[in-house]
Amino acid sequence: MIYNANLIITNKCNSKCTNCNIWKYGKKDKEMTLEEIEKLFLLPELSNITELGISGGEPFLRSDLSQIIEKILSVNPKIEKFYLTTNASMPENVMKVCEVIKNKNRKLCIGVSIDGDKETNKIIRGVDSYDNAVSLINKIVEKYPAFDVQISLTICERNCNIENLEHIKNLAKKLKCDYSFRIAETSEQFYRNKEVDNNLNLEQKNLIIKFIIDNKLDDKFMKEALYYYVTGKVPVMYDYQKHANKCEAGKSFVFIQSDGKIYPCIYSSECIGDINGFYADNNKTYLTSKCPCMTECTVWPMIIKYDNSKEG
Repeated sequence: MIYNANLIITNKCNSKCTNCNIWKYGKKDKEMTLEEIEKLFLLPELSNITELGISGGEPFLRSDLSQIIEKILSVNPKIEKFYLTTNASMPENVMKVCEVIKNKNRKLCIGVSIDGDKETNKIIRGVDSYDNAVSLINKIVEKYPAFDVQISLTICERNCNIENLEHIKNLAKKLKCDYSFRIAETSEQFYRNKEVDNNLNLEQKNLIIKFIIDNKLDDKFMKEALYYYVTGKVPVMYDYQKHANKCEAGKSFVFIQSDGKIYPCIYSSECIGDINGFYADNNKTYLTSKCPCMTECTVWPMIIKYDNSKEG
């Protein structure tokens, strides 16, 4: 049963990040209309979703995002929590969407991208977004204290140093929000960055391991990341009895592109459905060359499922 989905509502982006090429190639991608999104979420396979991620591109470039969320909830009232990402370039739209989610009595986790100190952030993201991001975080934290606001840091070779990690940690403390990070990944299906080298050297990987141990062991996602960076295995995505990777991609969670095509995850090129329905075996196990991965949209659903199974 699918209970989590990551929906890309646009591949347009007004950042120019060095580790991602969505902004280069996504400008002309088809985007679903409001009616098509409604049709998508009327699919019986998606009727049990309780957590929905909405991303891009820059999702808040869609001026109708608040209407999209209202429409999705009208056909799928089981959704309890939204996960949103933003580069902070559209603050008025962000606040409008926050108000809709609050009025609908739903939970929200919103990640605001900051990739280091002001100068490093500008170099990596290709735009001077630091002050806008800080301002937006302040506004959300002040007006919506119940929402989970995070600085979202993507680590690459240029910003993987203790100065930037400490800067983000201290900035989050100052802004009274949380922070999270992941190493930049390669995904032609999502980031379209197969020619980008996002590999870190051993010294940088060891730095990340030590930083997590010193600062983030109370964070479930970062704790899984620690195991992954040390052993190459993600505990919630590994069968220790069979000594094999396990993943619920396509079964418990899915990735939906802006045109409505449905994939098991951001690393799989196997389309398993679209707005007209699913057309692949939902019991199939989808493993790719990237398994296991360390990406929020795949690991968090597994963490939640694991936690729910313990409670059950």
